[in-house]
Amino acid sequence: MNNLLSPSSFITFTLSKLAIMSLPPGIPALILLIVLSIVGVGIGVAVNGYKGMNDFLVNSPTSTRAFLTMTIALPFWVWAVIKVVRSGAKDLGAISFLLVILSCACVMASTKKQQQLFQQQLSSPSCASILLLVANVTVSLNYLLPFFLNLDLTFSFYAYLVCGSLYWAGMGFWNWKGSSDITRRDGSIGEAFGYEPTERMT
Repeated sequence: MNNLLSPSSFITFTLSKLAIMSLPPGIPALILLIVLSIVGVGIGVAVNGYKGMNDFLVNSPTSTRAFLTMTIALPFWVWAVIKVVRSGAKDLGAISFLLVILSCACVMASTKKQQQLFQQQLSSPSCASILLLVANVTVSLNYLLPFFLNLDLTFSFYAYLVCGSLYWAGMGFWNWKGSSDITRRDGSIGEAFGYEPTERMT
């Protein structure tokens, strides 16, 4: 039962269902990216009491942005690892998405409450934010790599690669923009989606 609930099982099940629909290469991954983004932002808006998607995207604190980024990167990292383990594919996503996940963890751990929880400073907010920016850019560039390898890929997969590159470049900008205001209140990992700014509660 636990195996059925594991991330790898969920992703494998989801992709197999999409494959049954005979979707062109790259489209299942693009659908997964869109669904994860919509669900993640929707939960962030609903749980935190933001006025809408724009309010969430503009005013969400650094740790919330990092948490959302991590939840979106995690399934793609698991997907890449599955490909490497099962078929021996040379998928650099197993490394680049892991960098994003670890960077997001550093951003959340660098907040004041996390420092008090672990009684140690893992990294300064600025260093963690720079690390996350670099990780996002790495993922974005990884999506463009197949264009320089002379691979025989379908148009739909190339379209996914372009969309993926632009998406993760945008995520890098969004996270960096959020970190530029270090006076914004940040929550701990457990509050990343449950955080409500003080001004909203008064």
